[in-house]
Amino acid sequence: AEEGFVDRVFPPEGAYDVAAQHVYGMAINRIRPDREVREVLRRAHPYRGFDDAAYERLFRYLTGDYDGLEEKNVYPKVLRDANDPPDGEHHYPEYPVGETLVGKRGRLARVIYMTNVGTIPDSFTCDVFTRDDEWVGTLDESYLDTLESGDVFALGGERFAFRYRRGSKVYVDRTS
Repeated sequence: AEEGFVDRVFPPEGAYDVAAQHVYGMAINRIRPDREVREVLRRAHPYRGFDDAAYERLFRYLTGDYDGLEEKNVYPKVLRDANDPPDGEHHYPEYPVGETLVGKRGRLARVIYMTNVGTIPDSFTCDVFTRDDEWVGTLDESYLDTLESGDVFALGGERFAFRYRRGSKVYVDRTS
C-alpha cells in the first residue's frame, strides 16, 4: 500500500452470514436495544440497503424461529424480547420497559462465536499481466502459491515465466 499497489476491492452486498456473525458478536458483548443493532448494521456500507424485511429474516434465523431446527441440533443464537417490568425476570433498568432488547442466549455463546467466526472465500483468482501491462488471463491463488520466480507455466495456449506478484496482480514474461 505504501508503494501505491492497492487493489480495488468489491465487498459483497448484504451477505447474511457476515451480518449474522456481526449481530451475534454484538449480542454476546452486551444487552442492547434492537434499534441500536439495526442502526449499527445499516451504517456498514454493505448493509446500507438492508431493509426491514431483510433484518427480520436475519433475526428469524438468529432467534431460531423455524420449526424443526432443534431436531437438527440448530439452536437459537440470540435473545430478542421486550424489556420486562421492574419485577420481571429479565429487567434491565437502563432501558425503558417494553423496549425490544437483543442479547446472547446460552452460557457457551462466546465460545461458540469465537470458534466459528470468519468467512471462507469461494475462490480467489489473480489477474496475470505481462510486465508491459498486457492482461493475459487469471490464475488461482492456490496454484500461485506453488510458483517461484522463473517458473514456466502455460496459460491460454502460451508459455509464461512467473516473475513476481503485487497483491492480486501477477507479472510474467512470455517465453518459448
